[in-house]
Amino acid sequence: MEPKSLFDKPMNELREAFVRARLAEPATFSHEEIVAWLEDAAQETDNFKRAPYFVNHFDELNGASIAEILHDNATPSAEPPEWLLAGIKRANRDPAWFAGIVRALQNGGAKVYYPWTNTIGVPPVAIIDNDAWILHPCIHASASPNAALSADKAEISDVLGILNGEILEQRPKMDAARAFLKQEARHAILHERKMAEQDFDEAVAVSTDGTRIVRAAEVVVLPDKPWYQAAIYPASAFIETKILRTDHMGRFKLAKETLRSPPRTIAEYVRWSTHSDHFSSAMRIGHGQAFDECRHFDGQPRLVTEARYCPSPLPDGGQTITV
Repeated sequence: MEPKSLFDKPMNELREAFVRARLAEPATFSHEEIVAWLEDAAQETDNFKRAPYFVNHFDELNGASIAEILHDNATPSAEPPEWLLAGIKRANRDPAWFAGIVRALQNGGAKVYYPWTNTIGVPPVAIIDNDAWILHPCIHASASPNAALSADKAEISDVLGILNGEILEQRPKMDAARAFLKQEARHAILHERKMAEQDFDEAVAVSTDGTRIVRAAEVVVLPDKPWYQAAIYPASAFIETKILRTDHMGRFKLAKETLRSPPRTIAEYVRWSTHSDHFSSAMRIGHGQAFDECRHFDGQPRLVTEARYCPSPLPDGGQTITV
């Protein structure tokens, strides 16, 4: 007997809808058409710096490679700007490690890269002996009179700003900068796409539009009322033929410390859960479906659902428990 269809769209379309929704999340790229956006010659490259996942991806490049990235994809300033040179003259009481940076800047032993050319107060990145430093002017009233500059290890966000400046100011290596950004962006998009596809494939339930999923170690299936029996399944039972996720997923927490006799077996856990006021409320909110957020029994996340959201017939291998 073929399982009943719970979805109006084929699973591959729901999978793609989930991937696109993931790409559009603020924590990733904030753009479901990110691939098309990336290939658009008119796109604003500064978005590379604002998209959290791009920054996270670039951040995986270790600090030692920053010098190589800038050498290959950015144009150093012909000489340090006046405000920086003036500050150097007053930096005579700084620690030895910073004195080395100052000397390198003075004698031309450093390459200085700018997000924006010679803009007063914009922190540049200086490459000295393959180390990357971000230089800050000390312009605050609380700064020491002799501390004209401060230096910190450069981060990848500083590099992204320089590459954006290379492109927007049409410097000599603008084409290389754009190609590098797009190449790394493609890697980031491909990685996030694969992660989203894996999450979908491992989900036990998916919403009717495909944009929301549920991943769980086990699924507890209840009859559509009254709840007199439950069947417990491993997640693998619903990987190929998924459960329909309700629009308003209920969530419940059965705190172990509130129980006089905490459950010792999965059967006791199910009985305690189904007799809990928190559980009943969550099932009402979720229209017959709830997710156990507490995981107190054995640390495993579980989806509890009424049978009407499951493929019919139910898969084999369920453990039946009287509740």
